[in-house]
Amino acid sequence: ENLRELPLMEAGGMAPSDVLQATTRVAAELMGVAEQRGTIEPGKDADLVILDGDPLDLAGYRERIAAAYLGGRLVAGGV
Repeated sequence: ENLRELPLMEAGGMAPSDVLQATTRVAAELMGVAEQRGTIEPGKDADLVILDGDPLDLAGYRERIAAAYLGGRLVAGGV
């Protein structure tokens, strides 16, 4: 249910790009796992969600998930 938090963060005054950074890169840094997670870079774990539509439109993310990858392997959907 954490996807519900994204539009709430925007409603609280954060820019959509800042919301995405807070829930990816910044969260990984705070949890001490930034060497392996939080950004898309060579050598890092490829945990990704592929969305239909504009990723900066934070509403309705769950309904727009096209695919999910865990460790670089497709685990749901398919693009």
